[in-house]
Amino acid sequence: MLDSDHGGTAYAATPPERADGGRAGMNLVHVVSHLHNEASGLAPAVIGLTSALAARGACRLALHTLAPTPTCLPGLDPAVSLRVHPRARVPWRLGRSPALRAALREVCRGADAVHVHSLWMMPSIYPPFAMRGTRARLVVSPHGTLSPWALARSRPRKGFAWYVLGQRRLLAAAALFHATSQEEAEDIRRLGYRQPVALIPNGVAVPDCALPEPGRPRRTLLFLSRIHPKKGLDLLLRAWARLEARFPDWDLEVVGPDNEGHLQEMQRLAGELGLARVTFRGPLYGADKLRAYAGADLYVLPSWSENFGYTVAEALVCRTPVVTTRPTPWAALEHEGCGWWIDTGYEPLAACLETVLPTPRAKLNEMGEVGRNYVSRELSWDSVAERMEATYAWLLENGPLPSWVST
Repeated sequence: MLDSDHGGTAYAATPPERADGGRAGMNLVHVVSHLHNEASGLAPAVIGLTSALAARGACRLALHTLAPTPTCLPGLDPAVSLRVHPRARVPWRLGRSPALRAALREVCRGADAVHVHSLWMMPSIYPPFAMRGTRARLVVSPHGTLSPWALARSRPRKGFAWYVLGQRRLLAAAALFHATSQEEAEDIRRLGYRQPVALIPNGVAVPDCALPEPGRPRRTLLFLSRIHPKKGLDLLLRAWARLEARFPDWDLEVVGPDNEGHLQEMQRLAGELGLARVTFRGPLYGADKLRAYAGADLYVLPSWSENFGYTVAEALVCRTPVVTTRPTPWAALEHEGCGWWIDTGYEPLAACLETVLPTPRAKLNEMGEVGRNYVSRELSWDSVAERMEATYAWLLENGPLPSWVST
C-alpha cells in the first residue's frame, strides 16, 4: 500500500503481464464515485468488469474511486491498480475531491480510454476537463441514472450538477455509451444522444450455493435489496396484507440496509397493515446473503426502475425463482421458465403472488435450477469482458464493429 502523489491511496499498481512477456495493450482508466456499498449494484458491476478485463490480460487497468473504500476489495483482481482518493467534507454528498481531479489530469495523458460509471457526482464531472488535449476516448456507463424514474428524483441537485457543475459535458463528450439493457439504451436515445451505444449486460459471479434444507415446514417469500422507494417494498407489503391469511405456511422476510430513512416508513406501514408474519432482518452480506437467497422459496423485487437488477441475478444463481417487474430487464424469466415478469403496481403483484404461492416446492426448485443454469451460461463475467474488450478495440480503431454496438 503506497501513498499516491495526490492524497489518495494506491493498491496493486503493477500492470498485468502478457503471455509473451510484454505488457498488456490497452491502457484503461475506470472512474466511479464509490465502491464501499455492497448493497448497491454499482460495486459488483465495476469490480466484476475491471477484474474480468484484467484476468484476460489484454488491458492495463486503473480504477479510481473515493473514500470510504476498503483497502482490500473482495473480488478485485490484484492486477487492477486501485486508487482511493479522499473527498472534501463539503459538500460530502457530491463527492468533491481535488485529489481525484488532480490524479485524473495525470493519468489521462497516458490513457487510451477513460470509462466513467454512474452520474450526478463529481467523479463523473471531472473526466472531460482532465481529458482535454489527450488522445483518450470517453466511455460512459449510466448504470440506471438516466431512466425516467431516476431523473425525476432529487431534481434540484441533479439540475445543479447538470447546469452549474458541468455534468452535461460528460455526456456530450462521450465517444461511446455502455448500456446494460435494451431499456437503458432506449433511455440514452430518448434524451437525444446519438453516439454509439454498446449493449452489454453486467456479468454475475456464480459461487457455490448450498441447497436449502429439505423438508422445511415453512416457506419463505424474500425481499432482499436496499430499502429505498425505488424498490417497491410498499407494494409488496400491501400485496402481502391481502394474501397473508390465505397462505399460512408462508412468511415474508425483508432483508437490506436502510436508504434515506425509508426502512422506518416501511416498518410503520407493516404495523398499520396489521402484518403478523413479516420480519425485517437488516442487511446481509457475503455468505450470509447467499444463504438467505438459497433458503427462500421465492424472491420478489417489485421495483419501479432497474438498469440491471443484480439481486435478481443473485437469487437465480442461488436457485431461487423470481417475481420482478417490467422496468427491470428480465424478460428472460419468462423465456427461460425461471420466474415471472409482471407489470408494476399493487394489483399485478398481488394477482401474481396469488397464483404463484400455491406452487409446489418441487416445481419452484426445478425453476430455480433452470435460473442458475441460465445465469451461468449467459452472464459469466468472462463473456462480458470479452465483449467489452472487443468494444474498446473497435473504439480505438483496432477491431471490427461488434454486433452489440449500435451506431
